[in-house]
Amino acid sequence: MNPSPDLSIIIPTFRREAMLLDAVHSALAVPGLQVEVWVLDDSPEGSARSVIEGLGDPRVTYLLHQPPTGGHPAVLRNRGAQLARAPLLYFLDDDDRALPEALARACAQLSASAAGVLISAPQPFGDDAQRVEEERAYFEQAVAWLAQGPSALRVVARLLFGPALLVCSTCVIRRDAFLATGGFSTTMPVYEDIDFYMRAVRQAGYVAMAEPVVARRVGGPSLISACTRPQMLAAYAESQGQYRRQRGWWEFMALKLWQRLGR
Repeated sequence: MNPSPDLSIIIPTFRREAMLLDAVHSALAVPGLQVEVWVLDDSPEGSARSVIEGLGDPRVTYLLHQPPTGGHPAVLRNRGAQLARAPLLYFLDDDDRALPEALARACAQLSASAAGVLISAPQPFGDDAQRVEEERAYFEQAVAWLAQGPSALRVVARLLFGPALLVCSTCVIRRDAFLATGGFSTTMPVYEDIDFYMRAVRQAGYVAMAEPVVARRVGGPSLISACTRPQMLAAYAESQGQYRRQRGWWEFMALKLWQRLGR
């Protein structure tokens, strides 16, 4: 374990040993930074233990999370962030791969700024060419919108009421901003990443980087693909309700109107 890491990479996992190894190798390849990797296993049998311990790399720590969450990676991310020792945090899904050089540049950009969050983009890949192209085009538009330099509150308005700008692994966050924001919601079945980074941008501001920091797998089984439309709508309603209670009715309605007017 590094005595003073620059970047903590947190990877929740559930029975994806081969993909997990690719994710961990990509995390360890970030150049110019001292990296620590936390692998938090949500399977009851600890399916990832042998492959992670077989790496024999002191930069990687394996933890079996008990009891299993039953499909709530937010719980594991929050635990990993509490254990992390670096000033910067990055949350990587076990079926994705970090883009090491780009992630290093993202960390440098965030460290040089006064913001708490860096928002980047994914580089989609997968067997379904149509899904890959749809995701690429979608996030190309999101990056173009961010390149216009919208204010933090404008970004919050879009994340609350409009098309998503990010997924969990397209962001880097300062650990102190994570702690000040309070972590991921553990009650939302999906969209907890959008909810969390919306609150973090409101709390600590953001910077944007057009270059992708993660190769994101699309088209395979996932929590979001298994979620029903009522569950998705309930997750957005929960996020919006929490924001209204925390920030007040007037700000909530002003942001809603701002998003509706497209300004």
